[in-house]
Amino acid sequence: MEYLFSNWKTIEKILFRKYCFFFFDYDGTLAPIVDIPHKAFLPKITKQLLFRLSKCRNCKVAVISGRSLIDVKKKVGLGRIIYAGNHGLELEGTRLRFKAPVPHGLKAIIQHINHVLAHELSGIPGVFVENKGITVSVHYRLVSHKNLKLMHKNFRNVIKPYIERNQVEIISGKKIYEIKPSVKWGKEKIVSWLLTKHRSARNSKSIFPVYIGDDVADENVFRFLSHDGLSIFVGNPCKTTAQFYLRNTGDVSEFLRRIVVLMSISV
Repeated sequence: MEYLFSNWKTIEKILFRKYCFFFFDYDGTLAPIVDIPHKAFLPKITKQLLFRLSKCRNCKVAVISGRSLIDVKKKVGLGRIIYAGNHGLELEGTRLRFKAPVPHGLKAIIQHINHVLAHELSGIPGVFVENKGITVSVHYRLVSHKNLKLMHKNFRNVIKPYIERNQVEIISGKKIYEIKPSVKWGKEKIVSWLLTKHRSARNSKSIFPVYIGDDVADENVFRFLSHDGLSIFVGNPCKTTAQFYLRNTGDVSEFLRRIVVLMSISV
């Protein structure tokens, strides 16, 4: 995997005069990861560049996050952008609404798990159980090293029977467990759905997707776009199926700056 800015001339040639659909993760991609999730704010310059990109006639912009839809919309706070929350289980945009079909029984199970985890993990300092409606997140970035083993044990004890009955799936991210209903839907599905919908609306297959993410949950999208699009990992080079990498959220901001210039001249 190569550093994207070391290959910028190639990237420019790939994207020049194409209608592009840009997909961004939020935490760790647009906004730096912080110890307390609600304090993860979008840098001012990044927000300004996103706004400028969203106004370009030859592209679409979407933010695809594990956060709830209402949370990611509030965090970014821009119109003309498509927002997908809970790993694509819910989505809103201009004249666009979507919710993945999650059986009522699985929704009830997710809420029960939230209640049980909040109780079982309450005695461990630093754990934060976040109820996101359709999903639940367990944040443990602030848990001390001596309490990590107990935290993981208690978490597994609660989740194990639901995993065995194939009722929920677990996404292990950066100091976070995300519990979602076991339905065949995720970030790669919502990206595919959006591409299909917009290609149909434009009566053209010539929409070029660009996806930028930083975590395990983004790997399925990287694989999905391996033969049709551009995939970019944010962070230290590691085992990933992305084609290129950026070092950090500062690099993402610089990427946005360059893309805004490119999209503005390649009409």
